[in-house]
Amino acid sequence: MLKWLTFLLLLPLPVLASSGGYPFANCGGCHSGGAGTTVPTITFEQEVYVGLPTTVSVTVANAVQSHAGFSLRLTGGEFPTAPGAGVRRFNATDVSHSTPATLPRTWTMTWTPTAAGNANYSIWGNAVNRNGSSSGDTVNPVLVTGSKTVSLRPEGFACNSMCQQLVCRQHLLRFCM
Repeated sequence: MLKWLTFLLLLPLPVLASSGGYPFANCGGCHSGGAGTTVPTITFEQEVYVGLPTTVSVTVANAVQSHAGFSLRLTGGEFPTAPGAGVRRFNATDVSHSTPATLPRTWTMTWTPTAAGNANYSIWGNAVNRNGSSSGDTVNPVLVTGSKTVSLRPEGFACNSMCQQLVCRQHLLRFCM
């Protein structure tokens, strides 16, 4: 019995690192020692209305490192099961990269706000050198936080180059040419 216990204790422990991201986490808990400055940003590609899916983009930049990932928490709405290419959903409010991507990189995803008011976000960005360990990687030094105003849907018409939209009593109707 003692031999088996000794054998089990000598087995290597798994490393808690993941190129596929983690649920919302401070990447700096593991990654460190890299060069350059890592800057994550978030943009909302349109006005944000309750119940209407919107496009959210997260960009990570670093002039020195070769690849990057991100971790985002966005409250006041829900990410779908498959939020976007290269994006992994952990729950309704938390997403991350599914694989590290070449820098600079923008991940685009769909998010649907569920309530009017402020949708609060927090982003960690991590630029990495892909050496297989957490050394030599550059995390943004401060959690980036902010909010986006979510409005009730306006009544009336909204047009773009190909479609007209009619929003009436919380229902969206689209008429495309």
